[in-house]
Amino acid sequence: MYLGEISYVLYLIHNQLGFTMLRVATALGLPPDISIITVLLLVLGTAGAINAIVERPAQRWIKNYCLHRNRVAQSAVSEHIARGV
Repeated sequence: MYLGEISYVLYLIHNQLGFTMLRVATALGLPPDISIITVLLLVLGTAGAINAIVERPAQRWIKNYCLHRNRVAQSAVSEHIARGV
């Protein structure tokens, strides 16, 4: 479930961030297997953090905004119908 929640953010950042981190790890002389595991964990962690800090709050805000808009629109329609217009 966790990977499904962060999949979009992971899709957006994996290429640029992952390859940049791999280049840095290689430049530091880390063995390839350690580099790949480290970068994988860092990219997953970064995607999870972005999901928690940006994506989920934005989803909640959009949902609340849309619910409020729908309530206002329904209220206006109900009022219009009540007046018999």
